[in-house]
Amino acid sequence: MIFVFLFSACEKDDDKTLLFPGKSKLDFGYNNNMLELSMGNIADQSLDWSATAQDDFLVLDKTSGTLEAGEYQTLSISLQRDIIAGDSVLSSIKFSSNVGQDIHVGVFIHNYPENKIRLSYGVSDMVFDKSRQLLYILPAADNDFIEVFDISKKTFRRIDLDLTVFSSIGFIQLMPDGKNLIISQYYHFHILDVETEKIVYSHDFNPIIISAVGTPDQRIYISSDSWGQTFHILDLNTLELFPQSISLEGVYLQAHPSWKYLYGIGNHEELMKIDIQGGMPIEVYSNYNYQQVDRLWMSGDGTRIITSDKQFIHIDPNLSGYDVLETEMISVSSYPYILDFAENQQYNEYYLIFRDSYQDHTHLYACDQSMNSLRKITPEPLLVNTNSGGYESVGAMPLQVFSNPSDNSLILLTYGRVDYDEVFAIEILKNSEKY
Repeated sequence: MIFVFLFSACEKDDDKTLLFPGKSKLDFGYNNNMLELSMGNIADQSLDWSATAQDDFLVLDKTSGTLEAGEYQTLSISLQRDIIAGDSVLSSIKFSSNVGQDIHVGVFIHNYPENKIRLSYGVSDMVFDKSRQLLYILPAADNDFIEVFDISKKTFRRIDLDLTVFSSIGFIQLMPDGKNLIISQYYHFHILDVETEKIVYSHDFNPIIISAVGTPDQRIYISSDSWGQTFHILDLNTLELFPQSISLEGVYLQAHPSWKYLYGIGNHEELMKIDIQGGMPIEVYSNYNYQQVDRLWMSGDGTRIITSDKQFIHIDPNLSGYDVLETEMISVSSYPYILDFAENQQYNEYYLIFRDSYQDHTHLYACDQSMNSLRKITPEPLLVNTNSGGYESVGAMPLQVFSNPSDNSLILLTYGRVDYDEVFAIEILKNSEKY
């Protein structure tokens, strides 16, 4: 949402208010965390301006600047909800210029006393950059942007994608060096340069894109869902796309932590291993003794594979040929599928989100490395206003989980229904809370 401020720098008159806001008050709804102000100078001379927030929980991306005649600038205001104590609050922002009087714009913030941050949109996928402590959020529906949440500062910023065609179904992945984001939207494929915030590569695949895995040598391995479809390698150094001879129809790929191999599992009941150490990928094996599944995860030490249908596969990747040592079934939850997986290598703990057949219900468990349950982790419920002026609680389900090694916290994407509205939120569980 953008509000317009017009700065008028006509003849000097310090007794007059010469900053003309398009709004006298800004409203942050319960799910809003960022607003933008478009500031314009309609005079025939330049104007210096400054802005000061009354409270620390209002973070301005710019606090001063110069507007040339006829120029517009955009000011982003991000909200740090974690330091707002209690319910809805009032604040203000003071705008000053070298001409005319100051003006104060009131800010009203609708807030629930929760330990989570609600989002104003549905979420298709998120990815966490551990080194930079940034959470990249790909919205669902027709939202042509990515939002970036700074875990340390608890602030948001938005990257406009400026795509001519996009889809409401997609996923994002981060290259190992953190410099590029892989954005997949159904069959539209894009590479976003994180520093410049520009799309540097786009390609449309006829089939649906199943997975895209980036490696440190600046290669991206792309699999799709089409009969007899070869998979592709995109070289980020040259932005050239190379089709490969190995058929990976419907196979979800994941890189081994050594970056020597890809493991894949797909809808033809196979577990695959591909050697990517040389110039050409080589299929090591394809075993058809596995159930039809759509996703897998690797443990940090590279000796265990977790599949979305609850298989716990022990491997020795250094073995030549078939490297599976043992396959077990995870019995922690009665739900038949795993929705997401994360690991805390310092504490030797796994975190698994289980779901029912229709994803109407999910549970989050902490497990040891033998997949024995340690504890169930329940997200904070959503608060809802009541007619009596109080609150009532609505349950929230976990959808994604990340383990943050910087402070051993857990980062959750949660979801709940409030009346007829879908509410997505980010919740951070500190280790001191024992999750």
